[in-house]
Amino acid sequence: MRKPKILVVEDERVVAADIEESLRKLGYHVVGAAASGVGAIRRAVETEPDLVLMDIKLKGRMDGIDAAQELHERLGIPVVFLTAYADDSILARAKRSSPSGYVLKPFDDRSLRSAVEIALDRHPRERRLRESEHRLATALGSFQDAVVLTGADARVAFLNRAAERLTGWDRAQACGHPAGDVIVLLDRRTGSLKPDPAWRVLREGRSVGIGDDVLLVSRHGTESPVEGAVSPLRDEEGEVVGAAFVFRARRLEEHAGWAVTHGLHHRLETLERLASGAADLLASVSPASGEGPAESEGGCAGATAPQPDPAEETMKRLKVLVEKIRVLASHSADRPRTVALDQLVQDLAPVLPLVAGQGVYVETLAAKKPVHAVARPAALEQAILDLVLLSSRRLPFGGRIEIETDEVELLTEYARAHTRLEAGVYALVSISSAGNVMIPPPNSVEEDCPALGEIVRAMGGDIVLRAEPGRVTAYDVYLAAGPPA
Repeated sequence: MRKPKILVVEDERVVAADIEESLRKLGYHVVGAAASGVGAIRRAVETEPDLVLMDIKLKGRMDGIDAAQELHERLGIPVVFLTAYADDSILARAKRSSPSGYVLKPFDDRSLRSAVEIALDRHPRERRLRESEHRLATALGSFQDAVVLTGADARVAFLNRAAERLTGWDRAQACGHPAGDVIVLLDRRTGSLKPDPAWRVLREGRSVGIGDDVLLVSRHGTESPVEGAVSPLRDEEGEVVGAAFVFRARRLEEHAGWAVTHGLHHRLETLERLASGAADLLASVSPASGEGPAESEGGCAGATAPQPDPAEETMKRLKVLVEKIRVLASHSADRPRTVALDQLVQDLAPVLPLVAGQGVYVETLAAKKPVHAVARPAALEQAILDLVLLSSRRLPFGGRIEIETDEVELLTEYARAHTRLEAGVYALVSISSAGNVMIPPPNSVEEDCPALGEIVRAMGGDIVLRAEPGRVTAYDVYLAAGPPA
């Protein structure tokens, strides 16, 4: 097993020699030493250490904090500070360089080993988290819909390129400003300024629409008709920690088609819930920010307690979630092909609870034998997610949603009475919901989700709405059965 490589940066030669000897006794490989900040960077480039032990107080124009900042930003090498100074001003500067730990002088072998081991364990996890955050930011940045995220103070923390184009603000300018300054909404009929919906979402903890006839006024004075909604962002304990705006400019043809607008509203809300879930998922694996030096039990100085390692399953869920966001945001017009229905539903499983919301349990039930259907995969995934969203709305106090796949035979009488299909064998995806309190659905799919009906019918299938008042509501999606791909 390879020994971790460590670079020592200390301008007191005797102290540096003692540290090197302690590290070798503890089983580490010391790749070199430096006495200045500039020398530390040069030696780090030459030796590529796994960790740098850095004295904060170094002589010369670049002290240890400045050198650590350079190492972190340019080379991505973790740094543990060695210091006998713990005043507030020094710690404030040190924290900004994102150190992986601290050791207070004088220290013993036990405290040194503890700080080194925690830093070596923590750095790979932080790198994976940064990569996940980058993937998420890339996914949100590729949305054709505008996305703006705020903190609990309703101030902007992120906006994507589509939001930059619509609002006229770039990300650097907007971050830190109140959302109401960046997203300026007018009532199109009266011309009056609408209140910032972020505060209502933060206060009530539920999604709200931005309005039916609204203009967005950009920073440059341009007015654009928009539609969308705002949803709460929650931490791992369910507390509201921010708000997510998802909106887009209306096209003129969308004003004339209620079905198109209604379907877009479902899609926007589904995207909001996925974006919110992604933020929650990242929060659940984020390590706590670095703290200053503190005494640990047993007299160990310095290092903060080790952070729990994020579960691999969490990272897998985040990868799936980002991919589903990409598909939904792309307005993809994929081509019909034979799909394994069970596998498609299982691929959606990690994101279904995010769309269903808190208090709603989602279960997938596969058929006894593999089911194949002829469908457009991305469009079918969109339809299933939107139907889960519709089902969850009818469960105000929570409940259960089941997604079942099967191959069934439609008899002539039922096909003529309830569908637009001919009798025959079809692949079925059934999304059913039940709860102690249920909001009754409308009488037909056309009243409830016309755009989804059109999506399914365009694939040669149909949707049937079944409702037993007070007991269960189900959307049966019938698709042409296909041979295994």
